[in-house]
Order: sequence, then structure tokens, then C-alpha cells
Amino acid sequence: MLIKPIPRPMLATYWTTWAGPVPVSDIPYYDTILLAFATPGGATGSVTFSQNRESRSDFISDIQSCRAAGRLVLLSVGGAGSYFSLASTSNANAFIASVESIMQNVTGQLDGIDWEIEGGTLYPTQMIYIAQALRAKFPGFQFTFPPAPHNSTQMSVAKQLNQAGTLDVCSPQFYDLSGLSTDQEKVDNAISRMKNNWIPAMGGDASKCGLGFGLQPCPGETMTLSATVTVWKTLVQKYPALRGAFSWEVSRDKSTGYSFATTMTDAHA
Repeated sequence: MLIKPIPRPMLATYWTTWAGPVPVSDIPYYDTILLAFATPGGATGSVTFSQNRESRSDFISDIQSCRAAGRLVLLSVGGAGSYFSLASTSNANAFIASVESIMQNVTGQLDGIDWEIEGGTLYPTQMIYIAQALRAKFPGFQFTFPPAPHNSTQMSVAKQLNQAGTLDVCSPQFYDLSGLSTDQEKVDNAISRMKNNWIPAMGGDASKCGLGFGLQPCPGETMTLSATVTVWKTLVQKYPALRGAFSWEVSRDKSTGYSFATTMTDAHA
């Protein structure tokens, strides 16, 4: 099954092993599913991914049915408290081998990697090496990155990945922020950072940029749904090629009848 580019516009969500609705293929509206999380398999750079919500065969069938229906499924690596180091080529090779093993034994073919590495140093040289190696093995393999919008180090990494041609979508996550009290402050912050920082960091190519939104209830500075729509509509007027949005995470959206997904689908129209 061929790997397709991430849709334009993208509507993505995180499916978590501890709370994601099952099966993956039954998630409505979303065209890109991010499996969270593949976590460290030791100190070697490898990662491991498992789930106990379906049998192995049902889970593989589920993911491949999702892909056959035209949606993308990416493996999100890292997550809070699960930093792993890619400080060497050896670690990078261990990462590549472990991703292949996950596809062979847990998920079946996937469409790419979401770099959700938190809590430690990022190594763009090795991330570029990994992307190039996986694309050589799996043509069209996609790579996404959801950085903290205020983090200049992550911005530098995103620039390097993009310049190397190994980043498909960079979607700063506008939640878990501090110092923003009102919806208007949150809206202004998101619009300003995208215009002044993140779209320029992607060489001015808005098609490489998405936005990440937390869904209530969510810890930290989470926008209301109406504020989210304001951010999107304001930015897309200036940048019609803006790639899309993702939500953290799908079980929260399901609990509201998929209000985020349906609202953003209308906003994308």
C-alpha cells in the first residue's frame, strides 16, 4: 500500500494507548492518526510500542483498514517523561531498526513518524539521517514535528529538518502554555507566533505549518473552541496554504461528540 502525503488541509489527532477509542479505523472525521507513544527501549536510541486494547491481529487489521480507506497513521515517538537520545549514529540505527520491528510485529506498515521528543536534547543531524534512511526503505514516509511554540531551540531544529527536506509538517502546540489568562491573549499569541516565527522558520512556506490545539478538559492554557476557530480563520486568510490542525487528543474529542473535528472540518471548507 503506497504512502500518501499528509492531506491538505490536515485534520490530525493523537490516539493514545491508554485512552484512544478502539478501533482506530472507527475514528470519524480525522484524516491523520498519530499513535502515542513509542517510548524508549533502553539507552540505545531504540523505541518500543505496544497496546493491550485489541489483539495483535485485530490491531494490525484495524490500522491497515484505516490506511486502505485513505487515511494516514503515523507513530508518535517520545511523549512527556519518555525522552530518548539520538546522540550517535549507533543510536540512530537502533531507532531505525526498532521502528521496522514495530511495523513488522505490532502495527503493520505505517505512514511516518511524529517527533514528539520531550525533556532533553534534540539531535537534528541524526533525525535527518533517520528520515533519509526510512524514506529509502519506505518511499514517501512522512515526518511531523509538534514543537513548543516558544522554544527557540526546537525552532532551530525544525529549520534544519526542513532545509534538509526531511520535515513534512511542523505544528506548534498551542496548549500547556503559561502566562496567558484570557482567550484574546491566547489567540493573539498563537497568531503572532505563527506569523512572526514559525512560518518564517519554514522558509515562508505555510503548507509546511499546522497548529496543535489541546481540548478541554486539558491541563495548562487551553483555548476554547471558538478561539481555536478564530486563530485558524485569521491565519488562513493571510496564508491560504496553511496545512491544517491537530488535537490533543481523540478521546477528549469523542467525549464531546467530536466537536473539535466537526468544527474544524467546517472551518477548513
